[in-house]
Amino acid sequence: MPHLKEWVLFVLFLFCLTAPIVEAQDIMIITNADVPIDSITVSDVKKIFLGKKSIWENGRGINFFTMDQTVTHKTFLKKFIRKSSAQYKIFWKKQVFSGKGEIPKSSGSDQDMVKRIASTNGAIGYVSAKADLGTVKILSIK
Repeated sequence: MPHLKEWVLFVLFLFCLTAPIVEAQDIMIITNADVPIDSITVSDVKKIFLGKKSIWENGRGINFFTMDQTVTHKTFLKKFIRKSSAQYKIFWKKQVFSGKGEIPKSSGSDQDMVKRIASTNGAIGYVSAKADLGTVKILSIK
């Protein structure tokens, strides 16, 4: 037991070293193959996931999916929406309460997100860079 304090400090030190790596993971914006674009601006991503843009350039509806409370979700919100997970949740609760929107449909994993995007016309979502993409399309960010 005399070295317990050193072990605890060592574990905390290792956690501090690896935490930024997890937080800095890359996010890919993915769409159903029928979506008529190959690139998207950060501004449009933000508008879509805040419910302010609901139609693609070809007139078809946008169906967006978010993730459950995962590192990928938190990183996406920070990078593209500029909100914390709590702020995003509050934003959507206000939208629902005021009748301006519905809580976004969410996925629990990269696999589930890819499956939903692939099977939903006009769909857009996001996954970690390590995800197996199957038939979905990756959008480049302008």
